[in-house]
Amino acid sequence: MSTYLWNKNEEVIIDSIWTLCFLSDGPEEFQNKIVNSGVIQKINEYSQIKIYQFQFPCLRILGNLLAGENLLVEKLFDLGSFDTICDLAKNNFENQEILQEIIWCFLNLSKTNPKIINKMLTKEIFFEVLKKFLLIKNNKKVY
Repeated sequence: MSTYLWNKNEEVIIDSIWTLCFLSDGPEEFQNKIVNSGVIQKINEYSQIKIYQFQFPCLRILGNLLAGENLLVEKLFDLGSFDTICDLAKNNFENQEILQEIIWCFLNLSKTNPKIINKMLTKEIFFEVLKKFLLIKNNKKVY
């Protein structure tokens, strides 16, 4: 399945990402296989494409995996997924669905170890995203 992520056809890639998305919502065994298959860098890369059809399922994969066991979360953190999420957050303040997925990823990260939580708290974008999300939920305009 993961070999399809390197396909040249955009539709094949998006379908492959969605397949991984559904698998990542499965048991821990599936989540570990996804992370250990070496596709996380590609997922991180595809999430940076400014096309919703790429960003949303990639974020959903990361969010599902970040809800997993601490060792899995630490591995994702080491593979750059947290930085990917932060970069994505900087460019998606207007898309509420993407912003909601980013918040969900942050929430899942916040349940891990103190090292990861401290790293989160040093990123200004973390607080900017929370503020923006709360303002949107309260139906206030942000200037």
